[in-house]
Amino acid sequence: MTAERVCFDIPEDLRPQSYTYLLLLKEMWEMHLAKAAGYSGHLEDVWGNFRGTQEFGVDTVRGIMVRKNDKWSRIKSLVSNPANSQLPDEPLEATLLDDAAYDLIIISILREERMPLLNDDPTAIGKPRGHP
Repeated sequence: MTAERVCFDIPEDLRPQSYTYLLLLKEMWEMHLAKAAGYSGHLEDVWGNFRGTQEFGVDTVRGIMVRKNDKWSRIKSLVSNPANSQLPDEPLEATLLDDAAYDLIIISILREERMPLLNDDPTAIGKPRGHP
């Protein structure tokens, strides 16, 4: 199943802060597409690079939590002293977006474990696995 466009209604009275939040979600979506192509572009499973931790006896969610811990270390370092930013490609905001993306990936994986994927059976979307 492919999706050309994902849409939702945006209220006319959307407050400026909510619009900023919406733009951040769009930015995260674009980041996801770019990183998925870079990390797992050759794999059918977009989360395949995360599941690779299982080869080392670490379940996928715990593996992502280790990555989140690395991000939190960087966030704490940058917040306590912005001069610690020696990586021009990863300022504080980019690190925060990465960390938020890890949360969405964990949620996606947990939901995937409970419910069929879009590719499994489009009529079963939202139904727990094994239910008619």
